[in-house]
Amino acid sequence: MRSIPSLKPWFLAASIAIVCSSMLGVARADVAGGSGTINIFSFCPPSVCSASWDDLNDPASGSTDFNPAGYPFDFSFVTGDPLTWSCPPGENFCQATYGYGGTFSLTGPEGLLTGVVTSGSAYASSQGFDISVDFLGQWSDGKYAYGDANEVYSEATGFSSQLDAAPEPSSLLLFGSGIFSLGGLLHRKRRR
Repeated sequence: MRSIPSLKPWFLAASIAIVCSSMLGVARADVAGGSGTINIFSFCPPSVCSASWDDLNDPASGSTDFNPAGYPFDFSFVTGDPLTWSCPPGENFCQATYGYGGTFSLTGPEGLLTGVVTSGSAYASSQGFDISVDFLGQWSDGKYAYGDANEVYSEATGFSSQLDAAPEPSSLLLFGSGIFSLGGLLHRKRRR
């Protein structure tokens, strides 16, 4: 005589699939639109870029609107005062390093990220300049992201800008620990 298969394993598998699917939404939503990461590089034009650092012991600032290049993002930043600064006499360059402080903002399709510059650097010579900052911020929906932004001018290539942002890793850790826990629970149930 044949026994009727139990529905318990199917119910458990369906429950795990539903929980995992809901966790995916949490892990992917840390960057606006749930896109995971933002990686944009553009010359200016077509993007609209600006940067300012007077090669002295002052904050640096920059902004880029990527919309004219077809990317629906724009950012701006102002660093705090430099931690170190040098413009050696007789040399053809100046440089500065920045620590935690200043502001960073990023606007995208899903909202506004406001944050703080966590570190940065500025370098200038007669051939151009490079201002780079790292940031940590919070989207208007409460999710966190971190990344870096660069404003570069070179006589050889012109003005360019780059933005990289990624979800804050704690939500990905939460997702991984949830999957691990569900796997352990399933293994324990199967042993009984």
